[in-house]
Amino acid sequence: MLSNPNRWDHGQKQGRKGSVDMRAVVRRGGARRAVVLAGLSILALVGTMGMGAAWAANPPPEFVDAVVADEIFAPIQIEMAPDGRLIVLTDSGRAHVIKNDQRLATDLFDIRSQVDDVADRGLLSMAFDNNFAVNGYIYVLYTYDTNGVDDGIGRNRLSRFTVTGDTAGSEVVVFDQFPDADVALHYGGGLEMGPDGKLYVTVGDYLIGPNAQDNTNIKGTVLRLNTDGTIPPDNPFYDDLQGVNRAIFANGLRNPWQTAKNPVTGEIFISDVGSDSWEELNVLQAGANYGWRLAEGPADPGDPAQQGLTDPLWAFPHFGVAPGTPIQGCAIVGGDFYETPNPTFPAQYRGKYFSADYCTGQVVTVDPTTGVATNFMDGFTEIVDMAVSPVNGDLYYLDRRLNDDQTFPKGGVGKISYVGQINEISITTQPNDVSIAVGGTASFFVGASAPGDVTYQWRRNGIPIPGEVGPRLTIENVVAGNDGDQLAVEVSNGIDSLLSDVATLNITNNTVPVPVITITGVPDGYIAGSAFSFSGTATDNEDGTIAASTLQWEVRLNHDEHDHGLLSGITGGNGSITVPPSIETSTNVWVTVYLTATDSDGTSTTVTARIDPLITTVTLETAPGGLDVSFEGQDHPAPYSFDSVAGVLREVSAPATQSNGGTSYNFASWSDGFGRDEIRPTATVDETITATYTPIAPGNVCTVTALVDAVRIDWQDKPGTEVLRNAGGWVATPAAGTLSYTAPGAGVADGWLIRRTGGGGDEICTFDEPPPPEGCVVTAAPGGVLIDWDPVPGENRYQVRDTASGWIATVVNATQYLHNGDFTRTYEIKHKIGGVSYFIPCTNDGDPPDPPDPPDPPDPPEPGECTVVAHNGGVRISWPDIPGEDTYQVRLAGGGWIATVSNTTTYDYAAGNFGQTFEIRYRLGGTVTTIPCTNDGEPPVPEVCMVTDI
Repeated sequence: MLSNPNRWDHGQKQGRKGSVDMRAVVRRGGARRAVVLAGLSILALVGTMGMGAAWAANPPPEFVDAVVADEIFAPIQIEMAPDGRLIVLTDSGRAHVIKNDQRLATDLFDIRSQVDDVADRGLLSMAFDNNFAVNGYIYVLYTYDTNGVDDGIGRNRLSRFTVTGDTAGSEVVVFDQFPDADVALHYGGGLEMGPDGKLYVTVGDYLIGPNAQDNTNIKGTVLRLNTDGTIPPDNPFYDDLQGVNRAIFANGLRNPWQTAKNPVTGEIFISDVGSDSWEELNVLQAGANYGWRLAEGPADPGDPAQQGLTDPLWAFPHFGVAPGTPIQGCAIVGGDFYETPNPTFPAQYRGKYFSADYCTGQVVTVDPTTGVATNFMDGFTEIVDMAVSPVNGDLYYLDRRLNDDQTFPKGGVGKISYVGQINEISITTQPNDVSIAVGGTASFFVGASAPGDVTYQWRRNGIPIPGEVGPRLTIENVVAGNDGDQLAVEVSNGIDSLLSDVATLNITNNTVPVPVITITGVPDGYIAGSAFSFSGTATDNEDGTIAASTLQWEVRLNHDEHDHGLLSGITGGNGSITVPPSIETSTNVWVTVYLTATDSDGTSTTVTARIDPLITTVTLETAPGGLDVSFEGQDHPAPYSFDSVAGVLREVSAPATQSNGGTSYNFASWSDGFGRDEIRPTATVDETITATYTPIAPGNVCTVTALVDAVRIDWQDKPGTEVLRNAGGWVATPAAGTLSYTAPGAGVADGWLIRRTGGGGDEICTFDEPPPPEGCVVTAAPGGVLIDWDPVPGENRYQVRDTASGWIATVVNATQYLHNGDFTRTYEIKHKIGGVSYFIPCTNDGDPPDPPDPPDPPDPPEPGECTVVAHNGGVRISWPDIPGEDTYQVRLAGGGWIATVSNTTTYDYAAGNFGQTFEIRYRLGGTVTTIPCTNDGEPPVPEVCMVTDI
């Protein structure tokens, strides 16, 4: 029998007396997969699952995969030490040490002589003591022969070892009351030390499903033990059960062979391998029943037998159970939380749990709060475990057949690293410790800067505090139980995140200082752009009046759920602040002034004062009434009103010309004296601003024509004519009898009038706007689209625009433009006549072009293009450069993997023999291609040593 466990066995059926037990055994990475089948080839079954289809991990963009250690016989689990050392456990009982990404020559321990490693038995798991840095304790779970005779009877044992340097010894048996069994599967094997200092051990159902619902045995359960092996009396079933069964903490598990602990929250996740339909990721809870064998996967709410069960946080179906589900598989394997003091992955991975499926080689991230899983990468051959480094932030993984190594059962360790650019967040102000008496108010603040919008999430003792998502955390009416609370905040900008320093809340008997804030200069509310003053004092029962020099101030502008810093780091008894007039236009704003007073004992109190703004109403009117006005770029029929914080700058404008009721009007003036289109401060009282318009008289004898480089004004022959621009003063006084005047330059066609010095008043000059131009067509062209439009008389300069994204190009003296854009987009042409902008909409003509046929894959290189020559006692293998590929596998033909190389087409194999046959394998466009190699030349002639008499 093979001595390597199949920790991921599914759906094994028991043979019955008198029946034929057709048992197929397949070695996969050293594992024995024993499945009872009725006439079905196990190889065919494996093929339908896609197992072993990939030969290299496929990390996402800006991540890289690297081999850390290979040639490890039958590895089963990895454990990350608090100091960054990685321990690799093997079925047979060895614990290899990887330190600084180098495998040490000496094992942490080697207990092969004690371990029974048949099938699911063997060295199962290991956990570090919470106080490992001080006591050096590790806890090890393994299977041993109960009587030293190979009679098929095995029992699990939990022991403690003490680590000194890089080796462990001094075994102390902690718990030895696991049941004997003559079955070889479903022993469980997860082991963690919880945040409470207790040991949590998962136990499988020993191939008998009903065991998991029967608490008269410990099969299919999670055990909770003291570190000396005794049973804690606060276990959930302690009073209801007897003997060893009192150790049961939760039940309803099938094959919970791996666990992981969140180093921040202490939560323990259990990977429970399913039978026929679902794989489960469960969160450990006291007294929970996870359902096996009443349910597999989420419970059926309509089944009375499944009421009261605890659903998994996340579950994924087996192949064919739920077609279309993005994540499917056959065996969940262990993972780890991306919680590290030195994170190097982007923000979206922080705090997530990495999980994987053994059969597909797919790795996902699971949100520990929502249970939502997102694909991360695939391509692993037989991944079984992952661990996150506290030192470099990399994700290490254990693959029982690393890089598709065909020499079963050898595996190895690799790591996934992020090499992209992270938009770093900087914390400018760390939260400080606060000492305060019972009943006081504690305030913590963090200052941060980062590209983009910054968000916050405060944590108390590592646990997120619901609703505390701003830069300041205020805790009112503190109680004695708050003493020692650890407060920190995670700052994120959606790309990167950073955890602040930890601040401690200390509850003291010292009375707290009493600060008082006084605000002056805002009788009706603050006015943007105008200063107001603040001052403060503080007294203390022990210290009396606290010195003003120790008072600390901060001022922030709040808006809805976020705020903007206005002033910080100021000390003293008073100060002043001006709210910028352009920082925020909403009326749902207020200013908060923070004053912190600290007494001689270090006890602080923070008080706040809220100052609301003065809000006024502005009404935009026209004379005559009923015309349009514009506010913040949007047109509205007058009258139009809006509320605004006094002093805040707002954009108010009026059209230059408009018509109403058959009469055309030219803009004349605003009643507040500002220009037609101008940003102005909001008044401190309610006000009405009126735009006055002048009607254009019927039959006006003054007209304006836009030229390419000028504006021409023509008028009727009357004596004493003068030309006037309404916004710029006199332009010229033409001689009597002159009927035209040309204003050089680009010119503006609106706002002109004629003044008759001989009387009769002003005559508004009419600008006869041309009809909107038409005639712009978009057609598909090689490499993009051709945009073709009709010329506009008097215009030689055009803007080509995408209606959604804006400007593309400016074209002069041409009416065509070839753009490398998408035919399905919508385009337009912008131009000006007399200073007024017009847009020509473009029509897409015809159907979009068919997508180009994908290029034919390159022909595989001819066999003779890979050559092998004798070199330095070994061989040198050379092959052609494959366009589009830079990674290759060097392999023995029919013998398996030798090396993976990148950015080279030559490999020197010192251990090679010229008589061997080699090949090169690469992947291009999803297709794996093998290049056979030809031995070039003659094998080296061995030197002959001759001995003669001298």
